[in-house]
Amino acid sequence: MVLVLWMLGGASQARSPAEMVSFLLYAALLTRPVSSLADVYGQTRRTRGALERLGAVLTEPPESAAAGDSLPPVRGEIEFQGICLRTRTVRRRSVASACISGPERRSP
Repeated sequence: MVLVLWMLGGASQARSPAEMVSFLLYAALLTRPVSSLADVYGQTRRTRGALERLGAVLTEPPESAAAGDSLPPVRGEIEFQGICLRTRTVRRRSVASACISGPERRSP
């Protein structure tokens, strides 16, 4: 923008303020499409990179069950051990240590 103003001001004939404003407005109208094209190009590059990463994830072979240790069967019980409860207003612990467990619930 500074270069355009310098070239406009350095011309041999004097320019009126109206001519300078109209020239700058036309220059802005010409640069907006170029800026939009650059923005679309950047979005396209980002999308292409994301698709390449997604393709790499999707082409990854699945792990076989024999590759690692198998997990034990799920029993459906929940157990918490060594829980400490404290409120914001009281600095000491309300419950020092607790263990909570629940049996498996079966749906009807």
